[in-house]
Amino acid sequence: MNNRMLAVLVSLVPVTAAAQTDGIFKEHTALVVPRANIPIGAEWIPGIGPNGEGTPSNVGISAGMSGSTIDTTTRRKIALGLGSLLGLDANATNERNVKLEGIEIHRVKDLGQLPLAAGQQVLFEGIKAKTISITVDKVNGAKLKAAAEAKGIPVSADVDAGSTRKITLDGSDLFLAYQVISFSKPTVRTTVKYHGGKDITIDETYRFRFCECLEDGGVEVFMTNLLAPSTGAVFNTQRKELPGNTAWAEFGLPPHRQGNNITANLATIRFHNDRIYYTTPEGEKKFMSSYPKERNLIELRSTKFRIEPVRNPSASY
Repeated sequence: MNNRMLAVLVSLVPVTAAAQTDGIFKEHTALVVPRANIPIGAEWIPGIGPNGEGTPSNVGISAGMSGSTIDTTTRRKIALGLGSLLGLDANATNERNVKLEGIEIHRVKDLGQLPLAAGQQVLFEGIKAKTISITVDKVNGAKLKAAAEAKGIPVSADVDAGSTRKITLDGSDLFLAYQVISFSKPTVRTTVKYHGGKDITIDETYRFRFCECLEDGGVEVFMTNLLAPSTGAVFNTQRKELPGNTAWAEFGLPPHRQGNNITANLATIRFHNDRIYYTTPEGEKKFMSSYPKERNLIELRSTKFRIEPVRNPSASY
């Protein structure tokens, strides 16, 4: 599949934090060392890592999640990364001593803006924590505070509790983990339905309605994607005119997303209306219509591909 076709498929498909509700963050990878910036939206080259500067203008932020939603293994690796950043050993910064709060997800907003092809990978999102609290002994506490200040990481709280010391850092400018996704090879399916000039719904998804509203014997076709309502349950309906001398029309339909699957469709509508005109005794001109079956059909070609998280991306990053 070429880049243009993939962009068409994923355009208009919003990607929201809701996609993460099942097993949140379990597909993420902790940065070897936390850093201030990662190129979200950049192509990910297996074995090498991100390629390019990403797409800063195409990144959205979802905030307000708890650090407990992060997978245990990922939390452990984040703690190790923080230890590496601040010069502390693994015992001082294990996951039991590190608490993350105010998780932020920085994610590509519109996949359709990325110049990607099926089979490629992309650095899709990164996560931050607004506050990072680390509880260590007093000796390591002094080292931790000094290291954070030396690296320009604000210390928002410093509290002694017996033999331990709790240092709270402002993590607003520190990415802790990231996620890479790939686009699977698409599958294509063709469905043919005869409509007979009547309303029809295909796959319980696309509804086509016909109105004999054109004076030349043509129709208006109204198409609604029943699986893609906008906010407030308002459905987007497209309208096309098929004049009386038009044998067929072809156009793309808005894609829709279900879980990690994105489907887009190309519809070919064939329409032919045989009209017999007559005049009533009152002098009113009317007509009767017939729709030859073989000349009135909808051919729907559906292209589906899967957005797949890449577990343990093959690069040290």
